Amino acid sequence: FFPFKTPPHLKRMPAQNYGYSPLGVNVGHYMPFSDQTSGWKCLSIFCCLLNAVMFIYITEFFNGWKLQIPQYAIDLTHGTTQSRPPPPSAGGLALGTATSGKLFKLDKKVHAFAGPYNQINIKQSNKKVKFTKRCESDNWIVLTTIFNVTSAILDYNKINGWCTVIAGDKKSLKKELYNTYLNTNKVVYLDVNEQLEIFKQLNTFETYDIIPFNHFGRKNLGFLYAIMNGAKYVYDTDDDNKVVEPYNKDGIPILGNDNDKKFKIKVMNDDRIKDQLTFNVFLLWSKTFIWPRGYDISALTESFKWHKTVKLENKEITANNDRTKNDYIIQQWLSNIEPDYDALERLIGKNIDYNDPKFTMQYIFDDEKDANGDYYAVSIPNHIYIPFNAQMTIWDYRSHLFLYLPITVHGRVSDIWRSYFAETIMDTLAINGVTNWKLLYCPVLVNQYRNSHNYLADFQSELPLYLQTNELLKFLHKFANEYDIKKAGYGKSVDINNVNIGQILLDLYISLYEYDVLKIDDVKGIYSWINDIVNTIGWNQNKW
Repeated sequence: FFPFKTPPHLKRMPAQNYGYSPLGVNVGHYMPFSDQTSGWKCLSIFCCLLNAVMFIYITEFFNGWKLQIPQYAIDLTHGTTQSRPPPPSAGGLALGTATSGKLFKLDKKVHAFAGPYNQINIKQSNKKVKFTKRCESDNWIVLTTIFNVTSAILDYNKINGWCTVIAGDKKSLKKELYNTYLNTNKVVYLDVNEQLEIFKQLNTFETYDIIPFNHFGRKNLGFLYAIMNGAKYVYDTDDDNKVVEPYNKDGIPILGNDNDKKFKIKVMNDDRIKDQLTFNVFLLWSKTFIWPRGYDISALTESFKWHKTVKLENKEITANNDRTKNDYIIQQWLSNIEPDYDALERLIGKNIDYNDPKFTMQYIFDDEKDANGDYYAVSIPNHIYIPFNAQMTIWDYRSHLFLYLPITVHGRVSDIWRSYFAETIMDTLAINGVTNWKLLYCPVLVNQYRNSHNYLADFQSELPLYLQTNELLKFLHKFANEYDIKKAGYGKSVDINNVNIGQILLDLYISLYEYDVLKIDDVKGIYSWINDIVNTIGWNQNKW
């Protein structure tokens, strides 16, 4: 550590184990031999000591004035070395939480909601919605896209028994270009001009004025269009999810209406799930340690310990082709190639973009069959909230109020929050003995050839999923258990004929706004959505 050229009679010694200073200079870098003159010897010693002093103070500075020096430190007062004292125990000042972040909490209201969107009145119009029917079916596929026609979309030209509506956006390609590739008798492309005509000029849909452009929530207009057309089942999907054979031709399967010979339905019969708020459902079909987007990451470690071994048993189906007796009103399927991971999993290498030239890996769920060789789906208990998406999900008529995608959060959060909100309503109804509607989690239905994404940008947009899910699940469970069902009642009895499900959904959204999970436009949005479906279209929760 000399600020000038090394004198010729000083010989460089091997570095001693005194540790390096932050400047990268070893304390014992230069040591004088005994044949040095006393002046040079003093100067050398002075430089060594100066280096040690700088090492200590610079280290203290960069460590927030917490002394972090090697095991043996020079005692400048007595000229001897001594062992440094043992570190403070955990919980002591030096190992405190001064640099910890602040946890997301839902313990106090942020906004006071004073209306006017606080009451759903059933005033179904006698007027029929005006539009030209272009495809006749009880089954509708709904998606939105800003990309060119994909192989997945081309399959909808010929899928048996299903119509398709594509909700365009301002960024989407022109309708004329799309229709060049589409069978327009089966696939309806709604560009922004036709959306304006149908939802604003020919009819008065309040939802139209709420839904922003260039947002994933534009898909809500596609849902409205399908419901207007009398959809009994809506298959909610995306433009990069290709239905596997034979379902890309024969039609998407609906489970639970009868004892399907190919798919068994299993229930969780395990005491360990009784006090669980959530469950890592991917582990039921996988030998590897993965999880779905939107899963509570604070619960990951616990899930890896035992969720793979949860006890399942077969359930006999008693609906006998009466779909009104099928409790599985929402059915979520899996995807191979690119499962619906969160960005965290993709960043650590669970999978890479299919469109990336470095693509080498395709993830395949490896446990799709049980010990008897049967494909199986799993019934999810109502008290367990599991994230499901807007990519491969079937919603039957009774669940159509729950289809609304929140618009005041990012698109990568919107469908996950929607899933938790839908499960909250189903749990509320079950707790009060109104219905026994459930989520059914099913095996692989699609191969996802994912559109190109920036993983770090995805991570940023998904931050609420990582930071808020744990607290949100507690909040939603509390809502379900404490909700006064009489607030949504029509009469003295509490049953499906006398409970306004739309009112429960609206009350939930108001509460989520008050605690700042959602913004006010989503209260307006869900109010308009419920009013449009119930009063403008004439949807009735008790009729098919």
